Amino acid sequence: MSNQPHDGLVRAVFSHPEHARGELELLLPKEVSTHVDWSTLTLVPGAFVDEALQANYSDLLYSVKFQGKEGFIYVLWEHQSSPDRFLIFRELKYVVRFLDNWLVDHPNATHLPIVIPVVLAHGRRPWTCPLSFEDLLDIPAELKPAIIDYVPRFRVLLDDLYHETDEGLRSRSLSAYPCQK
Repeated sequence: MSNQPHDGLVRAVFSHPEHARGELELLLPKEVSTHVDWSTLTLVPGAFVDEALQANYSDLLYSVKFQGKEGFIYVLWEHQSSPDRFLIFRELKYVVRFLDNWLVDHPNATHLPIVIPVVLAHGRRPWTCPLSFEDLLDIPAELKPAIIDYVPRFRVLLDDLYHETDEGLRSRSLSAYPCQK
C-alpha cells in the first residue's frame, strides 16, 4: 500500500464495487459499457504492482461479466506529481503478470479473459505521455504501416483529473461514500 494519504483514500473508496462502478461506467466507452453486467462487478484480491512501486501506485482488479463471459478491469490509481512516459509499459507488464497467474489457475483454458486497463491520474500537470504501447516504439513513420501489425497493440483508458473542475467532479455519477468520524 502506498504511503500517500490520497492513495489510501482512493483505495478505501474504490475497494467497494458500488463506489467503483460510477467511475468505471464514466470511463469505459459506451459501446463497451453497455455489454458489462455491472451487477457482477467484484473486487479481486491481490495486487500486481511491483513492491518497489508501492510508494507511488495503488492498483485494484475487478472481475466482471461481459455478455456472460468473465473479464477483468484493472485499475491503477496513479498519483505522481508528473506524468510518466513508460507507465503504459508497466501497465502491459501488470496485465501480462495477471494473465500468467490466471492461466496457472485455469490450465484447461482455450482463451484468455478480457482485461481492460484503466489509469486514474491525479497529478500537478496534465497527462501528456503515450496511452498506447506502440507510441513508445521508435518506428519511422514510413515503416509504421508495414510493421504495426507485428508489434504489441495495447492501450489504457485514462481519467486525467488534472483537467476536471470541482464542479465537474461533483457532477459525476458516483455513489456517496460514508464519512466516519
